[in-house]
Amino acid sequence: MKQWSYRKLEDGEMDSLLTKAELCRMAMAAEGQPYLLPVAVQTQKDGDGEYVFRIQSPIYGMKMEYLRENRRVALEFEHHDADGVESVVVFGIARFALPKNGGGKAEIKITPYQMTGRRYYGK
Repeated sequence: MKQWSYRKLEDGEMDSLLTKAELCRMAMAAEGQPYLLPVAVQTQKDGDGEYVFRIQSPIYGMKMEYLRENRRVALEFEHHDADGVESVVVFGIARFALPKNGGGKAEIKITPYQMTGRRYYGK
């Protein structure tokens, strides 16, 4: 079995990972049931230099059902290379705007309240 060691990522390293991550997963929970899914995320910083994450979603389905119940989410970004894996986990609050015409897609905006990152090395 492969052994892993890790170190904590500095803020600049987390910024770099968030711009190059190939994969993002969103975790949420409602009524004691967890739900994890891959998502396409637009990552940007606001005028104060704080991150904002945006996701487009159909207005119907499990994701929106869970968010109506509990707006606390976690996003996990990762990047693999020859030396290991980098990962950033963002804990945040999701807010969403439903389209005015009742159809189409909702925009989910996630405002983070905590971020942590790790670099894992396989041995």
